[in-house]
Amino acid sequence: MDIPYYRLPFILKAWHWVFLNRFLWILGVKGQFESFSQAKARIKGAASALHTASQSNQRMVVFGHGMSNRYLRIYLKQLGWQVNEKSNSYWGISKLSLSLSE
Repeated sequence: MDIPYYRLPFILKAWHWVFLNRFLWILGVKGQFESFSQAKARIKGAASALHTASQSNQRMVVFGHGMSNRYLRIYLKQLGWQVNEKSNSYWGISKLSLSLSE
């Protein structure tokens, strides 16, 4: 999920700008970029594809960042996955597994 970019009529520090732009995006303020609901739908599709791929692959590695990882975890949990390890740090690792009963 990209950081949305709104043209705002004032100057902010970098992280304040990121948080404000994300907040406006989550509220549904439209811009020249993918909407929050479109981004969530895209990540939900990725979770579904990973779930399907897991049927024939015992181990997989997926690289992502930030909110994409957060929503990927949410959607995989809805599909029956367990979060075994979770880190939200900059280079953090999340480990998930699908129970054998699935």
